[in-house]
Amino acid sequence: MIQVERIQNVLSEKEVDAVIATSAENVFYTSGFRGPLEPKRYSMWVEGQDCPDMILPNGDTDLLITNQLEFGEVYSYGDYYYYEGHDLSNREKEILELNFKNNSSDAIGALLDAIANLVGQGKTIALESRNLTGEETRLIEKGSKCKITAAEGIFSELRKIKSKKEVERLEKSVAITEAAIEYSSGRVKPGMTEKDLEKIYKKRLIELGAEPGFCLIGFGPHSAESCIPSEIALKDGDIVLYDVGCSYKGYASDIARTFLFEYSDSEIEMKYDILKKGMDKEISLIKKGACTSDIFRETMRYIREEGARRGIKNLSEFKRHHLGHGIGISTYDDPLITLEKNEIESGMVMCVEPPYYEIGVGGIQVEDEIVVTEKKVKRLSHAPDDMIIL
Repeated sequence: MIQVERIQNVLSEKEVDAVIATSAENVFYTSGFRGPLEPKRYSMWVEGQDCPDMILPNGDTDLLITNQLEFGEVYSYGDYYYYEGHDLSNREKEILELNFKNNSSDAIGALLDAIANLVGQGKTIALESRNLTGEETRLIEKGSKCKITAAEGIFSELRKIKSKKEVERLEKSVAITEAAIEYSSGRVKPGMTEKDLEKIYKKRLIELGAEPGFCLIGFGPHSAESCIPSEIALKDGDIVLYDVGCSYKGYASDIARTFLFEYSDSEIEMKYDILKKGMDKEISLIKKGACTSDIFRETMRYIREEGARRGIKNLSEFKRHHLGHGIGISTYDDPLITLEKNEIESGMVMCVEPPYYEIGVGGIQVEDEIVVTEKKVKRLSHAPDDMIIL
């Protein structure tokens, strides 16, 4: 999963000797390591190396062996005690060997030891600031005797292009999400609450092998608001909106679906049709080498013209701050589809969306995921062309 060549190429291009990840997302991206709770964990890539060095709580080092991760040196911190049993397997022996490996009393001390021994003084280190206080950053700069630069741009550059295996996980993640929406939406009934539907949806995600992610489910007018599932009950004629995602083996999904319950509504269905065709138009504009600002302008123009042609005033004046975003380990990766100019590249996986929120009526969202290849765009999910009546 780890794109070693890309990491080393970016280190060379940015002229840094090492890059250190401190956030859970970027530690996972650069090492494959995921741990329980949220203590401080760091992953460090040194130029010329083919695997990361890990700085971990002493009680987490066993996960390197359990999850069969490739790693260089391990620097642990804190106390966590194992006792040796009888007839240990090789795996169990390796776990014991890592216990108290290069141990320090705290995370910053362990990181400084790793820098001193594996990078050296006077070098340039790109350091992610997330999960570090200002004082900790100053201690690292002073204690390492290295030039410290920001790593955020490096991780953004790395993560926006997905490998084949990453695309496979993203495709599985969104397939599970679609399946859970289909399953749960088929079980709606009058009087059930948004929370009731949330439980059915999330339970299905887990049954299909994913971890629930963000979940916005709204009924009726509440679907136009920040629809965290509530005790609002479903009534005939209501909009049923899902804006949801999950995580499959560390990779996220983010799609939206909008239904009507029991009764059709010609005006809502017309708005849905404009927005769905607007999303299709946007997808047709996305290709390798395209500019995000051009995609944004042309999609907005299409929706406004269709809104005006069909007499839908709000859509004829449609406004939106973005029309989509990259996705990967996090729900939001670069780039955003906005008026800012960014180039679409092969290997990007993106969420494409033109959402509409009408207070007092409801929200209408259609959102699909796509992957950009050298020659075409492949849809990873498929919103229905016509609004479905549940």
